[in-house]
Amino acid sequence: MVRLLISCDKISASRPGQLRLCLQGGSVFDDFDLDYFGIVALRSISFDGFGCYRVEGLTTRMSARDSQLLIESVTCHQLDSILVDELLRKYFRENAAVLWSDALSEHDIL
Repeated sequence: MVRLLISCDKISASRPGQLRLCLQGGSVFDDFDLDYFGIVALRSISFDGFGCYRVEGLTTRMSARDSQLLIESVTCHQLDSILVDELLRKYFRENAAVLWSDALSEHDIL
């Protein structure tokens, strides 16, 4: 399995979400929100060739541990780690039933 190419999107302030990530060299954009307790949940996801899917309330929330790891990784600009790769893949696998699983597969995210 090829590692995810993960970067932080600070340019697109018009995108929703408190954490905005780019995956696979910019072919996938993930927008995450944080709740009052700092727990992360996907707000929307956009795939080249598939479009944008707003998923607010349809996906599960990350665990407190995974949320903390993702927030710290974004804050410290340390997204190129196996832990972040595994965390995101696990989250997308858990939510594949409500996301576009064919798009996740085509973009090598599952």
